[in-house]
Amino acid sequence: MQTEITKELLTEYFYPTAGFQRSTDKAVVDYAEIEIKPDGIRKLERNLDRCGNPDEWTEEEWSAITNPDDDAYERIIAYVHFDAGTDNFNQLFIEVVTTYGCEALEVSKLVNEEEKQHLIDAALDSLHKWRGTANILTA
Repeated sequence: MQTEITKELLTEYFYPTAGFQRSTDKAVVDYAEIEIKPDGIRKLERNLDRCGNPDEWTEEEWSAITNPDDDAYERIIAYVHFDAGTDNFNQLFIEVVTTYGCEALEVSKLVNEEEKQHLIDAALDSLHKWRGTANILTA
């Protein structure tokens, strides 16, 4: 799989969270939320309505899903989990997110090892920036 998700396409989406207990396996993790800019990356764009056919939407709907300031705008967010209180990578989740909900994507089909490392590095930058501050969220 070709490396398309580069460091330049990654931005901190929200403050990281510490001490979160995952519902699936009860693991306690710290995690960072990293937005991936999908522009020009077909493997990501195909998961977004805003990258589809505008003829399938009303003018009002299309305006909403293509406006980054609208609640209907879709973003691709990577949730990068680390063992709580450490920098030890635990797990990666990627979702298409709007204010109205989210849809999980299959990580193994979207990112190669180099791209995964870029996401881990961006998440660690976020965690290191906010750990020990009042802005880190606690679960």
